[in-house]
Amino acid sequence: MVLRWHHADGTPLHAYGRQMQDQAIANVTPEAKLVVRWEPVEVRMGDGSTVVLKRPVFGVDRLAYGELPSDVRLAPRVAPAVFGLGLIENVDAAMVVAWADPSDRNSDGISGRAIWTNGNLGKFGWKSQVAALRGQVVAAAIEDIGISTDEFPRQNCTSAQAGCAAATHGGEPEMGPRDVDRLTRYLAFLGVPPRRSPTSAAVARGSALFGDFGCAACHRPMLRTVADAQPDWLANQTFFAYTDLLVHDLGAALSDPQMSHIEYAREWRTAPLWGLGLIRAVNGHQQLLHDGRADGVAEAILWHGGEGLPAREKFRWANQSERDDLVAFVNDL
Repeated sequence: MVLRWHHADGTPLHAYGRQMQDQAIANVTPEAKLVVRWEPVEVRMGDGSTVVLKRPVFGVDRLAYGELPSDVRLAPRVAPAVFGLGLIENVDAAMVVAWADPSDRNSDGISGRAIWTNGNLGKFGWKSQVAALRGQVVAAAIEDIGISTDEFPRQNCTSAQAGCAAATHGGEPEMGPRDVDRLTRYLAFLGVPPRRSPTSAAVARGSALFGDFGCAACHRPMLRTVADAQPDWLANQTFFAYTDLLVHDLGAALSDPQMSHIEYAREWRTAPLWGLGLIRAVNGHQQLLHDGRADGVAEAILWHGGEGLPAREKFRWANQSERDDLVAFVNDL
C-alpha cells in the first residue's frame, strides 16, 4: 500500500510532495509512518446472520518535516496485480467505449464512464487515470522507490528535505530508457495464471449466480486486443479479465477522500478479477478494494454501493450456500 496526500485543491504538500515516503536510504529520515484505525460496520444478511466489516481511518505519525496542513487529503492505494498488463494495454478501446453509458440512457442502473488521458483511453490505476504501461512504470519508479528516469529526472525530494537532496544517488537518471523499456516489456509479458477448478460444481453454480446477480454488468468477462498490437502475438487476443475498464459510482461508503468533486470521488475502475483467488497464497492475506478494507471476496461485495448496490443486495439476500458458490467462482478466476 502507498499513501498519497495533497492539499484540497490537488496541489502537492510543500514539505512532503504527493506521496508519503515511509522508508529511506541510510542517513535520510523517512517522511512519516502510516497509522490505521479500524471501525466496525455491521451488515445484517438476509438469513439473519451478521457480518462485521471494518472501515479504515487513516492517519500519519512521526512526521519528519513539520505538521501536515489543515486541508490535507489522505488517499491510500493497495498495489494491483501485475500480470496480463500487455493485454490490458492493447485492449480494443472501441469495445470499452461502446459499454460506456454515463447518463444511463438504457435505464439499467449502470452508467460506466471512460477516462481519457491525452486522447488515449485510460486503463491502469484505481481511477483508470493512466493510459500507457510505460507511464505507470516510470511514475511508480519515482514515487514508490525513488528511482529517477528521463520522464522524472529529479530526485524525489522536496525543498524542505535537505538530507534527501544531498544524499548519494545512482545517477541522473538512475534508470535509463533501455532499462525502462526492459521493465515495461517484462510487465507486459507476464502471463495470466490459469484457473484452478473451472469444472467444479460449486464454481459452475457460482458462475451462473455471477450473471444472475448482475455482477457481470461491470465485471464483464471478455475483452479483446486490437489487430495492430505490438508485438504482434498480443494482437487479436481474446482474454477474460472480468472488467470493463470503465469507472463506476460505487457509493458514498467507498468515496475517495482525495477528490473534492463528490461524483468523481465515488467512481472507481472496475477491478479485474482474474487471478484474485491467488492473492492469499502469494501475499498471505486477501485484503481487497483500493484501501484493503475488505477481507476476501464476500466483504468486498458487501462494500459495494451506487451502481453496485442491486448486485450487493442480491448477494446479501442469497442463502449461505449461494454466497459460498459465488465466492468460489470469483476465487477460481
